[in-house]
Amino acid sequence: MLLCALALGYWPAAGKAVASGEEVLVDWLKQDMDTGFDSGVSPFVYDANVAGTSQSVVQVNGNNAVEFRDASLGSNAGSYFYYQLSSGALLSRINAIYSLPTGTEPVEFVYEYRLRRSAASDKPVNADIYSQLQFGNYDNVLVPRFPVPDKQTITGTAAYLNTTPNELKTVNDHDIASYRFQIVPNGGQRLVSSIKIAFGVRVNTGGTDEAIVVDDLALYEATHDAGLDTEAPSSPTGLAAASKTDTSVNLSWTASTDNVGVNRYDVYQDGQLAGSALGTATSYSVIGLTPNKTYQYTLKARDAAGNASTQSAALAVTTNPSASGLPEPFGDRDVGTVNVAGSASYAAADESFTVRASGADIWGTDDAFHYVYRPWTGDGQIVARVGEMTNTVAWTKAGVMIRANITSQSPHALMAVSPTNGVIFEDRLTQGGATVLTSGTKSPAPYWVKLTRVGNFISGYESSDGITWNLIKREAVNLPETVYIGLALTSHDANRLSTTKFDHVAVGEVPPADTNYAPFPGTLETRKQWLWNKTKSMSEMGGVPNIAQIAAQLVDNQNVAVNLQKLDTMFQTYDWEQYKTVSKMYAYLLAGDKMDSTMIGHVKSYFAGYAYAKLPQTENLRMSNYTAGYLVGQLLPDVVDLNGASGAALKSANRANIEEMLDAAVRGGWAEYESPEYTFMTYFCLNALYQYSDEPDFKQKVKMAMDVMWFEWANDWIDGNFISSTSRSKGGRHLRQRPDLERRRPYAAVLDVLRRASRAAGIRRHGRGRAGSLPAVPGIRRDGARAFDELCAARDGGSDRTEDRQGLRVPQNESAKFQRARHERIPSSLREADLGSRHRGDVQPGRQLDREHAGGAALAVRQARQSVPD
Repeated sequence: MLLCALALGYWPAAGKAVASGEEVLVDWLKQDMDTGFDSGVSPFVYDANVAGTSQSVVQVNGNNAVEFRDASLGSNAGSYFYYQLSSGALLSRINAIYSLPTGTEPVEFVYEYRLRRSAASDKPVNADIYSQLQFGNYDNVLVPRFPVPDKQTITGTAAYLNTTPNELKTVNDHDIASYRFQIVPNGGQRLVSSIKIAFGVRVNTGGTDEAIVVDDLALYEATHDAGLDTEAPSSPTGLAAASKTDTSVNLSWTASTDNVGVNRYDVYQDGQLAGSALGTATSYSVIGLTPNKTYQYTLKARDAAGNASTQSAALAVTTNPSASGLPEPFGDRDVGTVNVAGSASYAAADESFTVRASGADIWGTDDAFHYVYRPWTGDGQIVARVGEMTNTVAWTKAGVMIRANITSQSPHALMAVSPTNGVIFEDRLTQGGATVLTSGTKSPAPYWVKLTRVGNFISGYESSDGITWNLIKREAVNLPETVYIGLALTSHDANRLSTTKFDHVAVGEVPPADTNYAPFPGTLETRKQWLWNKTKSMSEMGGVPNIAQIAAQLVDNQNVAVNLQKLDTMFQTYDWEQYKTVSKMYAYLLAGDKMDSTMIGHVKSYFAGYAYAKLPQTENLRMSNYTAGYLVGQLLPDVVDLNGASGAALKSANRANIEEMLDAAVRGGWAEYESPEYTFMTYFCLNALYQYSDEPDFKQKVKMAMDVMWFEWANDWIDGNFISSTSRSKGGRHLRQRPDLERRRPYAAVLDVLRRASRAAGIRRHGRGRAGSLPAVPGIRRDGARAFDELCAARDGGSDRTEDRQGLRVPQNESAKFQRARHERIPSSLREADLGSRHRGDVQPGRQLDREHAGGAALAVRQARQSVPD
């Protein structure tokens, strides 16, 4: 009856009860999507370039669900997860309704899912924790973009607020009224091209993780049609293993019956959805199994209305031992279409694997290769040395792989060696998606390769000795909890059988990561070395090169050819976020002596693509623009900017702009002071000027501003908490708007007194200096903050309470403790010395960097001294 109604383009008007009077909900979504995540794989995708975004299939009371998580990781960008339908039963049904004559009564739909809050952040952004439905080909007249109003927060629902462990509650129109919406027929004037189902999760900067668990999604059509098909098919019977090998089982069964017709059969392996067969089929082949292992199989039949039968009787099947004689649990098989069958063998004497394979390639959207694999659940890694390769072509690929499934279009990551093109990392992020290649060292076999999986992030490494590893790329790949991990070989010639020997093969847990904390107590050198090594091993995510890592490795002559190629590509890319020009200037200064004339030309063209002049922009962007302009004028005098300025004129103009900012900031405070990110960006620029300016008087002004910034910043933080006022600026417009902040002016006066006294005594501080180099000023302590407290106390008539300059009142006997906390809150490693990057020799012909302040991109960290500059 349902199929006949659809064929005639008819559907009963929603909201009008028929004889039964009962509302019937028809779930169209479950015909197109694994709404219960029974397969163990999430169909949702997300932007892997957003730091902190992750998803995983989790178990809740033995049932699969998907968890969406957002971690701040220094950023407050939200995480967005979506599944998009471009065809299927749901899309066809909605377009059938839109095709009904204009004036036909609307049809109601209900959106529903089950939800649990699995990680409660201390800084959730409630407005950006939501679920979303979105239509393609919308015009917001005949077809809305959002059938449910956009970003309806779920944070007020009973499911989100529920604290009962492992309990998911339903969210639907009873919780959010707009989850019941209408499809209004328009006579087919406009139809929907796609339907997107999405979830958003967001935590603010510095907050702990926020995560939600979702299961059993549904998009119901609400009808009162008493004749609607709600009858489920009969349970399949006669489930049997028609045949089996060491890595596959062929199942057969007796067909189910249904009042309308069976639409498909779902095949379950050990309780997980393994695949689906057409409703006309009575057999299914399960591949990618482990040799000599017992599996449990069941079936369910479904009809076109989404009604599911009860499960069939279970069938236990034990696969054959490995036909190749591989050690358990390894199995092997050809993946994709190959012209010449591949094979594998194992030599116990040296614990090596020999793999033979043909296959067109592991590339594009479809692969053809031979795979030696084993299942692995959760985090893990595989290491191998790719040994002798014979009967190869230039792009024969042999290496280690982590793969979601054994289909030819599976998501995967591959770390491989090729005879001519060296080491490569490849990834396919989604089923049937494109493959992306990242080059490593141009070395042939023998060479070591390694892949690690932590969550959904795969990291690919290369090594010449199996001891020192170099990260090639880190990428987020959409993977199930259990993956196939092993050795892959493709000949890159469909009619050629290539052979590769793999040894030192090891699959296991990921070793504990290095600590995120510098050695303590350690020494200055060990802390600097730790920071330098951290920089060289920084991850590249989403295919975006990390300029800090590249520059640091180049200084140490690591992966020079590959890193120069990456850097050259970056210099040929315009940056709309202009603060990146200073990072690239640092990279040029650190690695300029390794660049050829062509690359130097790209460097000059890059810097010529900007105008370095006064800007009505934010503080950090202005400082970035002026700093880049100053250094371009000094170091690249033949580069002409977009305003036609170059050389000494460009340098002079931008020095004036910088000095104007320094004067305003030292006397009145940095306007963007409460943002650690922006403060660091400004400090990063100052450090570049201090390192590379050839004007001693200008360097001293910059150094003074840096010292003041450290002094001010350190005194506004306690145990990681910002304790200053809303506006950190101590002068000018901010104070005129905030009379309560006028009391801060005496601190600037204290600095002026100290500076004048220093000059009168003929004392100039250079480099590190000592606190004792400042003269004693009667009645004023050397510590500016304490001096300011004294001024406040004097103004308040010498009360027994001290008012701190942040407006925090503390008892007199607590003042000393508070002042000590100010000092102690600065890490000793920063109080004692510069933690800038370790410098290794000249970075530009004729220029020797000041070792004390040498830095790599994004490492402009200077000493924090509790003293006032001259």
